[in-house]
Amino acid sequence: MSDQLKKFRALIDALDDRMLGLLNRRAALAQEIGRAKNGPKYRPEREARILRRLVQRDRGPLPQQALTRIYTEIMSACRALEGFARPLVWIAGGRDKGLDFSELAACADGRVRAEAEGARLPRADVYGPHR
Repeated sequence: MSDQLKKFRALIDALDDRMLGLLNRRAALAQEIGRAKNGPKYRPEREARILRRLVQRDRGPLPQQALTRIYTEIMSACRALEGFARPLVWIAGGRDKGLDFSELAACADGRVRAEAEGARLPRADVYGPHR
């Protein structure tokens, strides 16, 4: 392995360590928020604002779709720490494909959003135009 490659890998390892620390700080704050709210209160509009703000600020090489997937996962994990007993699930499909999610949605106590194939997905509205 070249010295340059070792240097790059060491820089990535250091960044990963810093990101882990920041993620744990964010998670701890989510726990505090859950206590302050006296239980889970899901606010999708808050998450949409966060994603829009991050996409607008982004000047890096990551594709917008990757950035939003990463932050959506971070927010999902932190939301779970606020006290949500069940995860929120997104399902894309439709009855035209033989998929009927009404039973799943009923079982998930309204926390499942089934989207029909070919329907306008909120992703475009939430995340802004695709790069």
